[in-house]
Amino acid sequence: EQTAAQIRSEVNDVKNNLSSSIEQTAAQIRSEVNDVKNNLSSSIEQTASEIRAEITGPEGSLTILANTIDGLTVTDRDGTVRIKGGSIEAGSITSSQIASKAITADNIASGAITSDKISANSITVGKLSTTVQNNISSAQTTASNAANAASSAQSTANSAYNLASSASSTASSVNSRVAGWTYSGTTNINGSKIQAGTVTAGTLQGGVVDLLNESGNKQGELTIRTAASTGYCVGMTGINAGLRFIAQKGYIYLQNGYSMYLQMDDVGLRCRGHVHPDNNGGWDLGRSNLKFRSIYLTNQPWASSDERLKEDIRMMDARYITMLDSIDPVSFRLKGEGKTHCGFVAQDVKAAMDYAGLTESEFDGWGVGADGYQMLRYTEFIPILLAKIRQLECRLEAIA
Repeated sequence: EQTAAQIRSEVNDVKNNLSSSIEQTAAQIRSEVNDVKNNLSSSIEQTASEIRAEITGPEGSLTILANTIDGLTVTDRDGTVRIKGGSIEAGSITSSQIASKAITADNIASGAITSDKISANSITVGKLSTTVQNNISSAQTTASNAANAASSAQSTANSAYNLASSASSTASSVNSRVAGWTYSGTTNINGSKIQAGTVTAGTLQGGVVDLLNESGNKQGELTIRTAASTGYCVGMTGINAGLRFIAQKGYIYLQNGYSMYLQMDDVGLRCRGHVHPDNNGGWDLGRSNLKFRSIYLTNQPWASSDERLKEDIRMMDARYITMLDSIDPVSFRLKGEGKTHCGFVAQDVKAAMDYAGLTESEFDGWGVGADGYQMLRYTEFIPILLAKIRQLECRLEAIA
């Protein structure tokens, strides 16, 4: 993150609850590392007049190492100042704990130890009490630990800065790649692509031409190949989704080399040539819940009826005539239409089938569609009507 007054980078490791940041202004540079899981944090802050390192531990304990023009100051986690400026503060070494013959007058700095606090002309460390020696050793250890912590914090801050720089470089690379596939108004040619607003060519060569989106990801391909007249030589494929062809004005028109075409015009779908499935008897025209309203024909439709396609051929038994006798012919209007039709009611036919003892597998003139509505095949009733006529003829001949 960069503004005119500040540069800030931040790295987060959510999995391990770690984070680090570097913030730089004209007046100071500050780096910080946080370990949320172990409740630890450290920071280094640098200004023109001070370099300050802080380590915060569990329960809010704080160790501070500060270096100014006046000298080094060390404060331990108990809040006690161990070293301040160029002297060791009182409370760590008292006048009663200093023996003679170790500190001479020429080694005493003015303002650090005054003459009224020294009763002898020399002080040696070995003559100091154990408590004083331990306090001095503890102060040295605290200062050393603080220096090491400051060095470790600086190293962590440097690593965080490097990670932030790497992330920034990656982001710049991604932005450059996206920008590389966005036409900026200037024609560009390099080893991988031609970038221009309009490309005009007399010949397009290549086995497969990839179709990429604005992010440079492949979404489809244009395939160019050698093929026989019954195959294809140019193909277009959508990889992650479908293909969409839109003619904002005019028709969509597909034509082959045999003058057969498929046309989408202002009326509907129009074709020249036969329309047939690729598998004999394998597909339907319409669905039980998606029906065509009307079918217009010049001739009656043909239905397969060859004896070689049939089995279990037998004379129609009386149950079919019983079913037919139980059905009442009716006239009706379909809802939403004004014309009157003549026919049967599917529910009446099903009731007549049950009455005559016919199952659905024994009479295919009745069925239920995918939408739950009952349907009829009226042509299935024609042979039953013929059988009924013959039955009536036999009765008339018997009367005569």
